[in-house]
Amino acid sequence: MSTRSVARILAATLSFVLFTAFATLPPNEYDRPVSIQVKISTIPYMEVDKVCSWPMRSEEAMGGRIEGCARVYNSVCYIVMPAVDGVFMTKEKHKRLLKHELAHCNGWPAHHPGAQR
Repeated sequence: MSTRSVARILAATLSFVLFTAFATLPPNEYDRPVSIQVKISTIPYMEVDKVCSWPMRSEEAMGGRIEGCARVYNSVCYIVMPAVDGVFMTKEKHKRLLKHELAHCNGWPAHHPGAQR
Protein backbone atom coordinates (compact mmCIF):
# COMPACT_ATOMS: atom_id res chain seq x y z
CA MET A 1 0.00 0.00 0.00
CA SER A 2 1.39 3.38 -0.96
CA THR A 3 2.00 6.24 1.45
CA ARG A 4 -0.64 8.24 -0.39
CA SER A 5 -3.23 5.49 0.14
CA VAL A 6 -2.42 5.28 3.83
CA ALA A 7 -2.71 9.07 4.13
CA ARG A 8 -6.14 9.00 2.46
CA ILE A 9 -7.36 6.26 4.78
CA LEU A 10 -6.11 8.15 7.84
CA ALA A 11 -7.69 11.40 6.65
CA ALA A 12 -11.03 9.68 6.01
CA THR A 13 -10.91 8.01 9.42
CA LEU A 14 -10.06 11.26 11.18
CA SER A 15 -12.85 13.17 9.43
CA PHE A 16 -15.29 10.38 10.37
CA VAL A 17 -14.22 10.50 14.01
CA LEU A 18 -14.32 14.29 14.20
CA PHE A 19 -17.69 14.57 12.49
CA THR A 20 -19.39 11.84 14.46
CA ALA A 21 -17.95 13.01 17.76
CA PHE A 22 -19.61 16.40 17.34
CA ALA A 23 -23.11 15.51 16.12
CA THR A 24 -25.34 18.48 16.85
CA LEU A 25 -28.33 18.66 19.14
CA PRO A 26 -31.28 20.91 18.39
CA PRO A 27 -32.19 24.11 20.20
CA ASN A 28 -34.92 23.77 22.84
CA GLU A 29 -37.69 25.11 20.59
CA TYR A 30 -37.38 22.00 18.34
CA ASP A 31 -36.55 19.51 21.10
CA ARG A 32 -40.10 18.46 21.99
CA PRO A 33 -42.52 15.62 21.27
CA VAL A 34 -43.46 15.36 17.59
CA SER A 35 -47.13 16.07 16.90
CA ILE A 36 -47.31 14.19 13.60
CA GLN A 37 -46.87 10.52 12.73
CA VAL A 38 -43.23 9.37 12.54
CA LYS A 39 -41.98 6.41 10.50
CA ILE A 40 -38.38 5.33 11.13
CA SER A 41 -36.39 3.11 8.79
CA THR A 42 -33.08 1.71 10.01
CA ILE A 43 -30.56 0.54 7.46
CA PRO A 44 -26.87 -0.44 7.53
CA TYR A 45 -24.62 2.50 8.43
CA MET A 46 -22.70 2.49 5.14
CA GLU A 47 -25.94 2.89 3.14
CA VAL A 48 -27.31 5.93 4.99
CA ASP A 49 -25.09 8.50 3.26
CA LYS A 50 -26.21 7.24 -0.16
CA VAL A 51 -29.92 7.03 0.73
CA CYS A 52 -30.03 10.40 2.48
CA SER A 53 -27.83 12.36 0.08
CA TRP A 54 -30.48 12.65 -2.64
CA PRO A 55 -32.47 15.41 -0.92
CA MET A 56 -29.44 17.32 0.35
CA ARG A 57 -25.93 18.17 -0.64
CA SER A 58 -22.86 17.26 1.34
CA GLU A 59 -22.37 20.88 2.48
CA GLU A 60 -25.41 20.37 4.72
CA ALA A 61 -23.55 17.52 6.42
CA MET A 62 -20.82 20.01 7.38
CA GLY A 63 -18.33 18.23 5.16
CA GLY A 64 -18.83 14.92 6.93
CA ARG A 65 -20.80 11.80 6.28
CA ILE A 66 -24.59 12.08 6.34
CA GLU A 67 -25.72 9.85 9.20
CA GLY A 68 -29.47 10.28 8.99
CA CYS A 69 -32.24 12.29 7.43
CA ALA A 70 -35.82 13.31 8.09
CA ARG A 71 -38.41 14.54 5.62
CA VAL A 72 -42.02 15.53 6.25
CA TYR A 73 -44.48 14.52 3.54
CA ASN A 74 -48.28 14.56 3.85
CA SER A 75 -48.09 15.13 7.62
CA VAL A 76 -45.84 12.11 8.17
CA CYS A 77 -42.19 12.47 9.16
CA TYR A 78 -40.00 9.84 7.52
CA ILE A 79 -36.65 9.24 9.21
CA VAL A 80 -33.80 7.15 7.82
CA MET A 81 -30.98 6.34 10.19
CA PRO A 82 -28.43 3.59 10.74
CA ALA A 83 -29.11 0.54 12.81
CA VAL A 84 -27.13 0.15 16.02
CA ASP A 85 -24.14 -2.03 15.16
CA GLY A 86 -21.79 -1.27 18.05
CA VAL A 87 -19.07 -0.11 15.64
CA PHE A 88 -20.25 2.88 13.61
CA MET A 89 -23.47 3.40 15.56
CA THR A 90 -23.61 2.88 19.30
CA LYS A 91 -26.82 3.02 21.36
CA GLU A 92 -25.80 6.38 22.81
CA LYS A 93 -25.02 7.86 19.41
CA HIS A 94 -28.27 6.42 17.99
CA LYS A 95 -30.26 8.13 20.76
CA ARG A 96 -28.54 11.46 20.05
CA LEU A 97 -29.09 11.11 16.30
CA LEU A 98 -32.78 10.27 16.80
CA LYS A 99 -33.19 13.43 18.89
CA HIS A 100 -31.54 15.38 16.04
CA GLU A 101 -33.81 13.88 13.37
CA LEU A 102 -36.99 14.28 15.44
CA ALA A 103 -36.15 17.98 15.71
CA HIS A 104 -36.23 18.11 11.89
CA CYS A 105 -39.74 16.58 12.11
CA ASN A 106 -40.58 19.58 14.32
CA GLY A 107 -39.37 22.02 11.68
CA TRP A 108 -35.68 22.48 12.52
CA PRO A 109 -34.10 23.64 9.24
CA ALA A 110 -31.41 21.59 7.50
CA HIS A 111 -28.76 24.29 8.06
CA HIS A 112 -29.14 23.67 11.84
CA PRO A 113 -29.56 27.18 13.30
CA GLY A 114 -29.00 27.25 17.05
CA ALA A 115 -27.37 23.81 17.06
CA GLN A 116 -25.74 22.71 20.30
CA ARG A 117 -22.67 20.50 20.55
